[in-house]
Amino acid sequence: MHSRSTRGASSSSRRSHNSDFGLCGPHSDVRTVSLPASSCRRPWLSSCPPWCSRGLASEGAAELRLPKIILARHGAPAWDFNTPISGHDLARWLAGERDAALQPIQRPSAELAQLVRSASCVIASPLRRSIESARLIAPGVVPLIDEQFREPPLPCAIRSHLRLRPNVWTWLARCAWFCGRSAGVESFKAAWKRAAAAARSLVSRAEDHGSVVLMGHGLMNILIARQLRAMGWRGPRFPPPRHWAFGVYVH
Repeated sequence: MHSRSTRGASSSSRRSHNSDFGLCGPHSDVRTVSLPASSCRRPWLSSCPPWCSRGLASEGAAELRLPKIILARHGAPAWDFNTPISGHDLARWLAGERDAALQPIQRPSAELAQLVRSASCVIASPLRRSIESARLIAPGVVPLIDEQFREPPLPCAIRSHLRLRPNVWTWLARCAWFCGRSAGVESFKAAWKRAAAAARSLVSRAEDHGSVVLMGHGLMNILIARQLRAMGWRGPRFPPPRHWAFGVYVH
């Protein structure tokens, strides 16, 4: 199934789409839970918890019975992606991006909004931009916040005083991360294992109650997509990295 993305992304969003491929610093203060697939039940059962039932569209109930996983990327954060920073300041810059609210002048596509509102489960990571994106699209839905869907962190112990744009530093840090230089943060191998567990969790929920949306992050969505395709799910090999873009996976 083809993936789509919105055309109205801001220029700041386009310039910064790679910066979400990792974060460093302490996690947000949002309390997280990790629940078994049985915690989200079929939308036609009365015992369905709030995050599974509130976003349902009655006219789409029959379609929800088909297993479907939507991997969406959050909206663009209101943060400065243009002013050059030193490598030494990268950790501070990433901490600010992590805590930034969404840009006010942005909206997801109508198609993504419909997918989220009609899903039986909506899942977000603990990061603010993920949670706010889910709430912006579907204010009546209570998302399930799960730590295993967070973005892999970036190694940011850089001593350089050279000033470059933030996306250049994040790209360099992610390249080092892929090459095995994790510098005290979660390694690529560990993130790959976590993505496998996250994919199994999504599959279990989708098989139980039909349609699941993850309002996730650029790199983690890609790792999960690789795992889903290896398990026989059909969808784009790489979910689009742009803000509010998404890929649909069916089995």
